This record gives sequence, structure tokens and C-alpha cells, in this order.
Amino acid sequence: MMVVLALVILAALGGEGRRQTCIDSATGDGA
Repeated sequence: MMVVLALVILAALGGEGRRQTCIDSATGDGA
């Protein structure tokens, strides 16, 4: 159970990180 929760949390954090990088790259290209 804890392993599954950890994977879900890591996936959520990874998704947020990807979104931030996408936003950063978009702003960088725009600038």
C-alpha cells in the first residue's frame, strides 16, 4: 500500500514538474 501511495505521489509531483517546465519553456520562447 505505501509503495503504491509513494508511486502516486511521485507521479503527481512529476506531472507538476513537467507542467512547470512546459510553462517555463513557453515563457522563455515567448520572451
